[in-house]
Order: sequence, then structure tokens, then C-alpha cells
Amino acid sequence: MEFGVLTEQEFKQFTETFNEKKLFWQTVEAAHLKQSQNIETYYVGLKEDQQVIAATILHAYPLHFGLKAFYASRGFLIDYNNTEQLQAMVDGVKKFTKQHGALYLNFDPYILYRERDIDGELVENGEDNRELFETFTKMGFKHLGFTKDLDSTHEIRWMFVLPLAGKTPEQLLKEMDPKMRNNINTALKKGITVRDLRDDELPIFNDIMDHTSERQHFFHRGLEFYQAQKEHLGDLIRFKVAEMDTVYYLSQLSEQETQLQNEYQQLIDEVGEDEKQRSAKQNKRVKAITQKLNQVQQTKEDIQQLQEQYGEKIIMSASSFIFYGDEVIYLFSGSYDQFFKYKPSIVMQWHIINEALQEGYDRYNFYGISGYFKDGEPDVGIYKFKRGFNGQVEELMGIFELPVRPLLYRLYRTLKKA
Repeated sequence: MEFGVLTEQEFKQFTETFNEKKLFWQTVEAAHLKQSQNIETYYVGLKEDQQVIAATILHAYPLHFGLKAFYASRGFLIDYNNTEQLQAMVDGVKKFTKQHGALYLNFDPYILYRERDIDGELVENGEDNRELFETFTKMGFKHLGFTKDLDSTHEIRWMFVLPLAGKTPEQLLKEMDPKMRNNINTALKKGITVRDLRDDELPIFNDIMDHTSERQHFFHRGLEFYQAQKEHLGDLIRFKVAEMDTVYYLSQLSEQETQLQNEYQQLIDEVGEDEKQRSAKQNKRVKAITQKLNQVQQTKEDIQQLQEQYGEKIIMSASSFIFYGDEVIYLFSGSYDQFFKYKPSIVMQWHIINEALQEGYDRYNFYGISGYFKDGEPDVGIYKFKRGFNGQVEELMGIFELPVRPLLYRLYRTLKKA
């Protein structure tokens, strides 16, 4: 086995034939995005008989005194069970990064630590990669901790995933939390549909993200970043909006109103106009249908006001997704708070789940959650929303750090801690 620099074409060809877990972060498209941000990028790997057998993209970030922090985003494209191959890859990466000014290498493999269920509990006799974890530490990697918080400065360690393989939309709906299933069915009746944004519509996405970041107090990258994502990631990324067709919704409400008015009149013809002449049961029936009619009429008035204020089609929320390998990954999302009650985000999620199903993906990855699952704990609301769709918690191994210059590394960490 020989370690060395790969051409972009060699790396791309390898990713297309790689039989293990394919990683979006380890694609030439993702590398192009980093390069557009002036981040130093290298393709490296192992060859055997002139064939690439393992590879990774390395990004270099400047530190002090001309030193650099290297990063293998989501690990290597490699058979981690092949210890000989893994050791050769680690040795090669360590030597290569040292030659290029590295102080250390960060490495956060896209590998489960231990299998968990929907409640975040460990699965008895489930997948367990503690032995591989120990292999990394024996190779010199230092683990940076079993973090539980959502951290926007690093790739997430905890995520929520809905398996799709072999499922139908009907099965998925049946297996969901009843409240979520009801929310989906109700929201779909409100004229909300999902569509892809054109490239020239990305300012809409940015505006929604800007609105959401102000409300939730998080940082977002801005329009230029989303435009760069679309330019460099191409078909791997899809920007979508959920919008209400008020004309369609009003027509549906008018039909309901007419139907309820007819039902009301038929009931009155049957039981009479005089409330005092009717039985308690009859009055209860009249009251129930009157309440339904009033609700529809009030909703109709509300939507007419929305239409007058915002137009016939109202964009309510936006999200972006990665389609690659065996999964669809939920990246960014935002919404206008004045439209929360119409639940456009739920329609968005159900739409993308169906799109992933139709295109043959095995997993829908809701992506980031915290490692907390009980009421009152940090960010538990995000977990509970995603949990409503059914699925499972996935805990990844976390971040490892490989000192490349041990003496300087210890000094650096001591000074940083101080």
C-alpha cells in the first residue's frame, strides 16, 4: 500500500465505486465549496496495485506561528474493519499533514458509537463500536468528549434518523405519533404545497433564514453562502419552500361552508326551528354543526385577509436538504412566525420524506438533536418535534484529535486552556 496525493479525478472515481458508507462531506462538490471560501484543500489516499483503496479530503485552517489545524470532515472513505489499511491511512495522513505545517488533525467519523432507540436508550445487543473507538485511541487519537449539547461550531454528534427502506407512505404515517399524523393530514388540507426554489429565488431563502435567526438568536451565513452552496454542490442540494395557495384553500373552505349550510338546513327541517320544542340531543346536534360552520366561516375570513395582505400564494417556510449516498439530510430551515399555526414545516417534512421514498433513499436524516431527551433539558423540543415522525436516535463517536507535533501540541493546549 502506498499513501499519496490523489488527483481530483482519481478521488471522484473512487467515491463513485466506494462500497462502504458514502459521505456527502467527502465529495469533490463539498471540496469545491470549501475552496470557494479560500480553505486549503487536499485529496489524499491509499493505493494498491495502482488502484485507490481508501481516501479522504483534508482541509487546512491557519493557527498561530504558521501552523495549521487539519480536518478530515466525517472521517475517511475506508473499510474501518481493515486495521492494517486504517493504520496505513493514519500514518500517511499524519506524515502528510506534518509536511504541510500541521499541529494536529481533527477527525469526526460518521460512525455510530452505540445503537440507540427512539427514546435515546441503548439497544440491547445493538450495534456497538466501542472496540473501534479503542482502536482510534491506540493509534494516537485523543477523544474530545462525549458531548451532548448542540454545537454550531462542529458537525453534530447526535442525530435523529427515519429508516425508509422497504416502507410505503401509508406505513410511515401509521407508525408516526398520532398527533403528528393528525397534524400532517390537517395541514395538507390547507392548500400548502412544497416546491423547489429557482437559483434566482435564493434571496427568499435568505430572507426567511434572516427572520428566523433574529427570532431564535442563531448565526446564519447569508445569501452569498447559500448561492455558493448551490453553485458548487449543484444537484446534491435542494432549496425548498412551503407555500399556501390561498385561492385553492378558499375554494375548499367554500365547499365545506356550502356542505355544512346544507347539513344545517336539513337538520332544521328535521327537528324544527324552535329550540324549546327540540330534545336535548337534537339541540346538541344543532349546536355542533353550528360551531363547525362558524369555524369554517371564521377561517375563510382569516384566509381572505391573508390573501389581501400577502397575495394568492404565500411562502411560509423554507428548508434545504442534501441528497447523496443512501440518505437525504435535513440541513437548514426557517419560517415566518406569523404562519406557524398553518404548520408549513410539517408539510415540508412530509413532502421530503415522500420525495426520498420515491427516489429510493434508505434513510431520511433529520440530522441535529442534542443528547438530551427529557422535558426541561436543553433543546429537547427539537428532538420531540423530530421524534413525532418516528425513527431512532443515532449517537456518533464524536471528535478525535491527532497530535502531529506532540511537544508543540501539548504547549498549545496548555496555553489555550489557560
